Formats: sequence, C-alpha cells, structure tokens
Amino acid sequence: MTATRTSGRSRKESFDGNQLLVMELQQIFSAENQLARTLPRLGKAAQSDSLRQVIETRIDQGEKLLKDVESALDELEASPGRKKNTAAEGLINDVREHIQEIEAGPALDTVLIAGLQKTEHYCIAAWGTVKSLAEAL
Repeated sequence: MTATRTSGRSRKESFDGNQLLVMELQQIFSAENQLARTLPRLGKAAQSDSLRQVIETRIDQGEKLLKDVESALDELEASPGRKKNTAAEGLINDVREHIQEIEAGPALDTVLIAGLQKTEHYCIAAWGTVKSLAEAL
C-alpha cells in the first residue's frame, strides 16, 4: 500500500485489487468472530427450542466460515488483522441491547430473529462483494 497525500491533513492509501480483497475478507473475519462470541448468549435468551436449534446450527456454520476465511487469507499471504468490523458491531450491539430490555418470550424471540436476519443479510452482502472482487481479479 502506498500512502498518498491529498491534503495537508489527511492521509489516504492507494489499494490494489488484492489488497481490497484482503480488506474485505478481514471485515468478514471480524464480523464472524464477533457473531461467534454473541450467538451463545442469543441462544440462551431464546425461548423457542427451534430458534435455539437454528442458532446452534449458525454457530457451527460460523466456525466453518472462520476457517474458510483464514484459509483464503493464508492463500493471499495475509492475516485476519485486528481491525474491528464496526458495521457488524453495531448490528450485534443492537441485539444485545434488546436482550437486556425485553423479557424472555415471544417478543424477544421475534427481536432475536430480526437482529439475526439483519446481521445475516450484512454477511451475505459482504460475501457477495468478496466473490465479485475475486472473480474480477
């Protein structure tokens, strides 16, 4: 990455396609990592057995996704990095707040489903971006 000055105050970096792909994979890794830490808490908060089972399945899928992302990053000779995905963090924090605000029951289950759907749609978009970048490269 080469640093270029666009003004006296800001410093922006120029990225090539591979670097963009790595950055996107790191964002997915961060999002999946954050979700992996949160899903067990969501499972405990869920009243519905079927919702708990869906969350358990997603925990298993998340473990595989993290391994897949690590493998892709290894192939690109990059690390997962430490930068936190703030978009995923916001979506996850929103669900955490609802767990504290709403008592267990159908309403909380509905909110958990909505929060998970929002997070999953974000992840789907991120994977679509990575796929498009990889195909372009």
